[in-house]
Order: sequence, then structure tokens, then C-alpha cells
Amino acid sequence: MNVPSLLFANKTIAISGAASGLGLAAASLLANRGLKKLSLADLDAEGLSKAAATITRAHPECNVLTTVIDVRRLGDTRNWMQRTMQRFQALDGALNSAGVLRYSTLAETTSDEWNFVLGVNLTGTFNCMKAELEVLSDAGSIVNVASLAGLQGHPMTSAYTASKHGVVGITKAVSQEVGDRKIRINALCPGIVDTPMTARFPDIPQNLAIKRKATAEEISYLISYLLSDESMFVTGATMSIDGGFH
Repeated sequence: MNVPSLLFANKTIAISGAASGLGLAAASLLANRGLKKLSLADLDAEGLSKAAATITRAHPECNVLTTVIDVRRLGDTRNWMQRTMQRFQALDGALNSAGVLRYSTLAETTSDEWNFVLGVNLTGTFNCMKAELEVLSDAGSIVNVASLAGLQGHPMTSAYTASKHGVVGITKAVSQEVGDRKIRINALCPGIVDTPMTARFPDIPQNLAIKRKATAEEISYLISYLLSDESMFVTGATMSIDGGFH
């Protein structure tokens, strides 16, 4: 349900991993709900440009800033925040959704593959949070995209699973450090979502209560709640949205 709302009318939201998947879906939903100041970042310059064009075509009143970054580099995330503040003079919330997934056994996983996955998923979250918290307004909100794999262990995903456990951990730790500023930081743990990341794997596990992949838009509704003032007393939480995976 895309109902326009006043919840985001005066806010500035930054989203990493915004060229596709959850990041793009969340950006589109927030613009539909009245957000007029949106700072998008991704490593995929072409995808990022297309995402911004899609949003501004549907919502001409939404001012969209794009920045090409590698979340593995703190200098990039700080530059992104500097550009955001120069354009909008404030930051009220952030969604950190940049992520990668590699399938292999531990024996098959190379050090380079391990470092790449941990670098994007965990160090990238650290770098984004560090830069965001330097400028985030008091009572702001950060949502980190973890995964069901951040709560469980699954074969063939040791690097991904370790990285997402780390995202859950850093979310819980840092939420305790910034509570005096009324800042909330929460981790979202989706199950299998129909995004480019999971396109290679069409099979649906039989241990899902709702036997299909989630849509990115369905996940975005929870992101919208966590970034809005409706979640003012929610912090340090790990929220599963997984179709009843067990």
C-alpha cells in the first residue's frame, strides 16, 4: 500500500546500495510517501543514474542526489555525507543496504572472496555508519540490512553468514552508544527476497510458511516504519521478515 504520508515530508534520507534491490525499492516507497530530499549512493554508476531517473520521473518534487561510492572506503562514505549535507543541510535517517553474496563451501572460499564479502557487507556497514553518525541529526534513525543469515547458519555461505552476524552485532553495540542523542539503530533480517542477488536461485525452500520469495517492496514497508518517527522507541532491535522461515 503506497499511501502518501506527512511522516517524511521534511526529512532527508540517505540510502546506500540504492541502484537496485532493497535500496531502490525503499527509495521509491519513501518518495511515494512524501520524502522530498533523498541522497542515493552505489558503486554501480549506471544503475544509480537509472534509479534516480525512475524516482524523479514518478515524483518530480523529490530532490535526488546521487553519489558513486565504494562502501569499503571510509573516504567515499564521508564524501557522500559531505555532499548530502552540502545539498540538504541535514540528515534525518539512513538505510545501509549495500551487500554482496557468494556461494561456496569454506574449503572453496578464497581469502580474496572472504575479504570482499566481509569488506562490502560488514566493513561497508561500519564505514557508512561512521560517516552518517558524524552528521546525523539527534533523534535520527539508521537501518542496517542484515539477513536471516545473520541469525542462523546456512551451508555454502560462510563469508556472507559471518558478515551478517557482524552487522547484527555492530547494530546492537552502536545503538547503546548513541541513545543519549535519541538516535535509533536497528537491523533488518530479511529472508529470501526477489532481488538481483537471489535471481540465480529460483527454488523456494519448503520450510517457508509463505512459500514464495518476498518482494523488495514488502521489505520496504518495514524499512519505512523504522526510518519514520513512528519507531521512536525502537532501537537495538533485530527484526526478522522472512515469511515464517523455520
